Amino acid sequence: MKIVNSIFLASVLIAFTSCASINNPEGGPKDEDAPELLNSNPKQKELSVTTRTITLDFNEEVQPNNLQKELLITPFTDNTYQVRMSKTRLELVFEKPLEENTTYTLNFRKGVQDITEKNTAEGLMLTFSTGTFIDSSR
Repeated sequence: MKIVNSIFLASVLIAFTSCASINNPEGGPKDEDAPELLNSNPKQKELSVTTRTITLDFNEEVQPNNLQKELLITPFTDNTYQVRMSKTRLELVFEKPLEENTTYTLNFRKGVQDITEKNTAEGLMLTFSTGTFIDSSR
């Protein structure tokens, strides 16, 4: 009886440890495509923006990549922001309202990547104005 119990216990332990191993799924082609921006709020070149939250929606799950250093906001602002993620959505929530009558350009550089192969969203920039026109800086 002790031998049967020992064999049973050993087989249960083996079954539990083999079921608990976590591995990447096998098969399928390697993801070589960079995430693409599908939608943003505010929209590119939108005027009279009053929101404190910038929302970017992508075609796949993304994650920030050292975003605090990679994101360049022009003109410079000391207005801090929090980054919120939700699968395919990235949000920047600013602590204070953005300056009035100002054209902002957000250059994400290498700050957004997909979660599978860490492909970087290329050329990701957003320009909008809190005023009634886009300042071309010329």
